[in-house]
Amino acid sequence: MGTGMGFGMLFFWGVLILVVILLLKALMPGNSTTPENSLEILRKRYANGEISEEEYERMKNELQKL
Repeated sequence: MGTGMGFGMLFFWGVLILVVILLLKALMPGNSTTPENSLEILRKRYANGEISEEEYERMKNELQKL
């Protein structure tokens, strides 16, 4: 009788912790690395002068293949 309740509580807390971890992961910004987000980052880097036009075009072409 005691082991059944112990397993039930362990299962409950395990599921609860898993749900909290998944929620936190989903809510954290910048987790998505879709090609659209990557292109936006690339555009910002080019606009800020961090990369040259040639680098921008080369990287953009690579990302569009994905």
